[in-house]
Amino acid sequence: MTRDVNPMPGNCKFSKTIAAEICSNFGTTESIIELGCGCGGNLAALSLIAGELVGIEPHPDNFPKAVKSVGENVKIIQGDHTQLESFGDNQFDVGFTCSVLDHMEDFRGALGELLRVCKNVMLFEPTMSPGRQAREDETNCWRISWYHDYGAWLHDDGLEYFIKPFPLYSTSSGKLFHQIIIRGKP
Repeated sequence: MTRDVNPMPGNCKFSKTIAAEICSNFGTTESIIELGCGCGGNLAALSLIAGELVGIEPHPDNFPKAVKSVGENVKIIQGDHTQLESFGDNQFDVGFTCSVLDHMEDFRGALGELLRVCKNVMLFEPTMSPGRQAREDETNCWRISWYHDYGAWLHDDGLEYFIKPFPLYSTSSGKLFHQIIIRGKP
């Protein structure tokens, strides 16, 4: 039986790739927030390109690891997207996630809050593709949470977005990761 496993829980081995993509798309930024920062690897890789870095991490085992790995210049908050309420509209230049929203029941609420506090958002997430259904041999966690159809509800005329294949890693279903860039309202 082939099983999909998230190879990144608390340890993103693609941090330099993610940092390069943020730089490539948004240049040097003053402030970046990561929703679901795991052990802080992405934020550590971004520490050279942004003045203000904030990570939100719900998992109690990852939180102390993130605090330790990013150093004193990065603020790590234990919690979920509801902790974004304390931030102002468009407070961050860029917000991003990496395989986070696909595991959230209320991904629309989480993404909505991220869009509220950020001028631009970049997601590295599995996405819906035509006819894509989880296979029987995929783990239950991924079967019930995978592949939200982000494009189906990103229809607000004030938002510019695009979705492109961006395979960070392979699953038993193939290389199905996508990069989703949402530019804020002008």
